[in-house]
Amino acid sequence: REASMNNLSLFFFLSFIAISLSTPGKKEFDALRDQYEAQIPGTGVKVALKDEWTEQQRPGFNAKQDIKDGEIIFELPLDHLITSTKVISEGKELALVLDKVYKRYKNDQEHDPGYYEVFTVYLLYHKLFKPDSQWKTWLNSLPGVEDMHNSLFWNFSDLKELAGSPLFQRARDRRAEASDNYKWLKYNIFEESRDLFPRDPTKEEYNWAVSIVRSRGISIFLDGTIQSAIAPYYDQFRHKNQDIDSSYYIFNPNSKRLEITSRDDYKKGEEVFVFWGDKCNSELLDFYSFVTDDNEYDCVHIVDFLLPNDDPLIKQKRVLFERSKSSMAKLKVLKNGVTEDLIKILRAITISEEEMSTEMMMTGVPSEPISTRSEGSIYQALVDACKSSLKQYQTTIEEDEKILEDPNISLRKRMMVKIRKAEKEMLFKVGVSAQSKVQSLHKQYLEEMNSDKK
Repeated sequence: REASMNNLSLFFFLSFIAISLSTPGKKEFDALRDQYEAQIPGTGVKVALKDEWTEQQRPGFNAKQDIKDGEIIFELPLDHLITSTKVISEGKELALVLDKVYKRYKNDQEHDPGYYEVFTVYLLYHKLFKPDSQWKTWLNSLPGVEDMHNSLFWNFSDLKELAGSPLFQRARDRRAEASDNYKWLKYNIFEESRDLFPRDPTKEEYNWAVSIVRSRGISIFLDGTIQSAIAPYYDQFRHKNQDIDSSYYIFNPNSKRLEITSRDDYKKGEEVFVFWGDKCNSELLDFYSFVTDDNEYDCVHIVDFLLPNDDPLIKQKRVLFERSKSSMAKLKVLKNGVTEDLIKILRAITISEEEMSTEMMMTGVPSEPISTRSEGSIYQALVDACKSSLKQYQTTIEEDEKILEDPNISLRKRMMVKIRKAEKEMLFKVGVSAQSKVQSLHKQYLEEMNSDKK
């Protein structure tokens, strides 16, 4: 009998987890829409929340009337936002816990000083242990665990699909980081705060909360500082990657409201989109759990820049490399070329001793060409980088195309195969173009040399 009761308790415990983090349906979206219409009233609201699940894990908004470019769609009052200030001042006991989390991570640049984990713990508390949470309706409308396709939810088989892709190592690093963070929170927060957390949130629940924060966080200028925030309702807009200015938000410090402004014309009934940034499909999958077809911002991150140890200028080039890069995230092969940041890095690691200067060692290499010889070396290095990257993949483009013909493969696998196939196509295209550039520059260099001899 005791064993049966224990099994029954376990059943209800596991059921609670499944229900609490399950895929929302029409009931949840109707509740969110009703709350949205009650809390954001007035004739100034020009969009209506939809009630259907989409591949982007949010329902989206339709125009209630014709909308002109530059019109404010609606405004969210400050008390409708989850802000850095709000989460660390909600109740003394919770505030003390979140302050401890913040102090643990505040110097971690990857955590927007600490607020990724602060918001994560805050959402776990409100979702799992506060049934009367003011955010309950919104939390119930969020995607469930089974809808998550970002790297935190991949298994080993999933990870193997991206062997060769730069996303493979990024995913491994992110998963390891999440595991370390969860362990610290488990032993230092959850187990030490049983009044707030009657049980430890599971690793799956933690990953869910991290994913919500990563995919729905924004930054606003409030009280003289840039603060992290989540904006319920605003986060239900869908992304459109074809138009860099389709919609945007700004926090008005005078009215204390988040103003969402249209950056396009819309007819009544049309869906109104926002733009989440020029993200390639590997970033969209890792942050938002989906990819888009014909993504004009698709790219491949170039991550390996190995200088030969026997290069007599290796010390100087390492300095130039550090001085010249703005962000490793900007070192990308694009659909029709490469970023200027990547060209600058290649310029730094292929420079000759004669082309170096004291100023460069202080400020980095210039953005403009140094010489024909230098430009030829840059594009040869680009050819080599593309070839090296292509060798890392475990499948060919033709094999990927064959896999995508199978209608029975899972959504997650389909997105991963699309990513690796597109990356190989971009590397091949840019590599061929760079090889042609090398030949042209070599011919130009020889002509210059012959002209100097005359």
